[in-house]
Amino acid sequence: MTSLLTLPAELRNQIYDHLFIETSPYTCPTDAASDSSHSLNDFGKSSNLDETTSTPCQSLLLTCRQMHEETQLLHLQRTSFVLGGNYADPEAFARLCNVNLPPPRISDIKHITLVGRINRLRALNEAWNGLPFGNSHLRLTTLVIVPRRPARYDLHYAEIADLDSAHTLSYTLSETLKNLHNVKRVIVRNEDDCFNDIVWRVIYRSMISRLLRWGGKLCSCRFREGNGWFEILVDGRDADPQVYSDADKEFRRVVGEVH
Repeated sequence: MTSLLTLPAELRNQIYDHLFIETSPYTCPTDAASDSSHSLNDFGKSSNLDETTSTPCQSLLLTCRQMHEETQLLHLQRTSFVLGGNYADPEAFARLCNVNLPPPRISDIKHITLVGRINRLRALNEAWNGLPFGNSHLRLTTLVIVPRRPARYDLHYAEIADLDSAHTLSYTLSETLKNLHNVKRVIVRNEDDCFNDIVWRVIYRSMISRLLRWGGKLCSCRFREGNGWFEILVDGRDADPQVYSDADKEFRRVVGEVH
């Protein structure tokens, strides 16, 4: 009986290409159970918001050394890795990667989804210093950010708490986008309607307003908004103006001056 490893390398690569279909970086699981593992080899196992998760083809990498070597590149390039908010800190992210990945391999990671409570996401502009996770080796195609409410959430003051969180998040995003490098696009998602429509609107409008005051048309970012999400092309100067708007046009739209 012919096994996979006895097939010619060209055929194995075609099979791997079909197996490692690029996972969507636009959604992430949010109801996974807790897991205590902290390494890239554990991506694929269930986790909570503060752990790691992802990829249905994880078991293929663990079959044997040869298959691991042959599939790791596709695994890194096509998987949308999901990280808990504590890994927004450069030191925590470095510890996670250093367990299994040499610096050249880190550059093969293309999609990361960061799920974190808003206080954790402050590391985006406080510690990243213009680079994703503060790591000069990362060259991300997509960074998805899924914000969460604070761990202690008092329903009696929900509206006040949400508005406070909205301003904190919009400030964090705008300050991060000013100097962000090595990321092509940032997508921010309101998963599971974590914030109501009014608060979500405040987050987006406040972020656009801050970037407008910072530079407006001089800002290379380009924007588009959907139902429960918005997307920023970090360097979108060549983007289709029918799809993406600059800060000036987008601000006029969100405040109702342009329909």
